[in-house]
Parts: sequence; structure tokens; C-alpha cells
Amino acid sequence: MGGKQSRAKGQRGERELVRWFQPLLPDGWEVRRALPYEHGHDLRLVASDGSRAPGCWAVEAKRYADWSVGEV
Repeated sequence: MGGKQSRAKGQRGERELVRWFQPLLPDGWEVRRALPYEHGHDLRLVASDGSRAPGCWAVEAKRYADWSVGEV
């Protein structure tokens, strides 16, 4: 898979995870994709004022066509 297609695949996976995580969070918190200048992780857990969660929780997202829970 080429560079542009690979990035698009990764972005789709990140958006999918945001939709999956959001209903699980308490009010006032949200999961959002990292901004281009935020290096190190793909998703961030932030408060409504934009501050990060205690402990700086973040998620590195990987999207695979075929995987099992045992591989994770």
C-alpha cells in the first residue's frame, strides 16, 4: 500500500476508534485525534477545556485487515 493510501487507512482507523471510545467516557471528556504537531500517539483523551487526562493517557492506533485478540 502506497504512502497516501496508507495514511488514509490509518486516519480511517483513528476515526473509527474515536467513535468507539467516545460513548464510554464520562461527561466532559472526549477522545480526539492528535493534531499534526502532537507527536507520539494517534489519539488523546482530553477534558472539554482541552487539558489532557491525568497521566497523559494516549492511544497508538494500528489498523490491520486480519487479527485476533491473542495477537494483541
